[in-house]
Amino acid sequence: MSMSKDMKLAFSERSNWMVQSMSLSDLSPALENALLAAFSARLGHYANKPALRHESLKLYTTGLRELRKSLLSPSSKTDDQSAAACLALLLYEITECPGGTPDAYLAHYQGTMQLVQTQGPQTFTTGLAHSVFPLLRLHSLLQSIIERKNSFLAEPEWREIPWSILPDSKTSFDHLIDVLLEIPCLLGLSKAAEMMSDPPSILSKSLQAIREGERLEASLERWFAQFKMTAPGPFYSPQLSKHESVVDTPESGKLFPVAFHFSSFPIGQILIYYWMGLMTIQAHMCFTYARLGKLVTTFDTIERAEFPCTCDGVDSSNLNDTTARSHCLQHFTMTSIPPLGQRQEWPWTTAYNICQSTEYFINSQRKGFGPATVIPALALVGGLWGAWPGDWSRHRAWVEDMLRRIRTSGSGIAGTWSM
Repeated sequence: MSMSKDMKLAFSERSNWMVQSMSLSDLSPALENALLAAFSARLGHYANKPALRHESLKLYTTGLRELRKSLLSPSSKTDDQSAAACLALLLYEITECPGGTPDAYLAHYQGTMQLVQTQGPQTFTTGLAHSVFPLLRLHSLLQSIIERKNSFLAEPEWREIPWSILPDSKTSFDHLIDVLLEIPCLLGLSKAAEMMSDPPSILSKSLQAIREGERLEASLERWFAQFKMTAPGPFYSPQLSKHESVVDTPESGKLFPVAFHFSSFPIGQILIYYWMGLMTIQAHMCFTYARLGKLVTTFDTIERAEFPCTCDGVDSSNLNDTTARSHCLQHFTMTSIPPLGQRQEWPWTTAYNICQSTEYFINSQRKGFGPATVIPALALVGGLWGAWPGDWSRHRAWVEDMLRRIRTSGSGIAGTWSM
């Protein structure tokens, strides 16, 4: 399959900011040192030159110091190069993980987001800032999933204004991130319902989570339908896996005997994020339904008449009446809400898709970009399997083995991701 123009942009936008940075006639000290730190570290890895990696740490420290100095100046705070320097330092912290913990990354990420929010969405409409912005959104998405709350980048003005001057520069991947940025809110609703103890609050928050899940799932499927139109043809081909895992034995065989090989690296990246989003939505809807099932069991062991009726005993065969009945503690049953259907298959569909893609990204010729693409999704799969009923110990051991393999290959902050 030939790569469409949109697919080329989807990938090239992730490195275009570096090209633009190096074409500037005058680099700020912060951006110059940050870029040199990132480049020196990568070259040190590829050429097996520890001295280069040592030098990169000095450049990183200098870059941080220069960035702090520039941010004290009102004029520099709104400079395109400040945001680019922040991104370059984030890149260094991901690949090198100074200190062996994510602390430096997290502190720098929080400072970067404060800077971006202060600058406002109009700052990122053109030039270097516009090229930097899509990468900053990726960082925000992954951190927001961990924190289970939407970042300010999920707000409409931040999804629209940065592309208002160059609307054609918004790619399929950008539209996908628009949807995914709203998923952390669903995770927050699910967590809130889990922490509640009184039946009215559990029912109300759970139903809110279901509605949000249905909305996001529909948005994601609409995006996928459009994506298939821009990139027709087979996205990947199944091939026999060449990877060995600690959970594979002659008796049990390979857990994942088939691996996906994508038609292009950008296609693989996009599908990983799509599967990660769909899996997260469907898994949390399943968890919410399970919570409501326990609530119904509790209702059935007590006198339901103790709860006030808020639906006046309407006929649940009517769709509108079902909506009303779903909020009524006295009459709520699992038939008051739509069935889960195929969403219950997420542990064997989207989760499996991500795992079967891992070999491709670990072996990617794009070096650190491959593992960095699959690490968050893989860690999320392991975490969701851990919360799903049944014995998933072998599956989780496989995920941990893959993360360990990436960790020992020297992928920096990859080692700090856990299930």
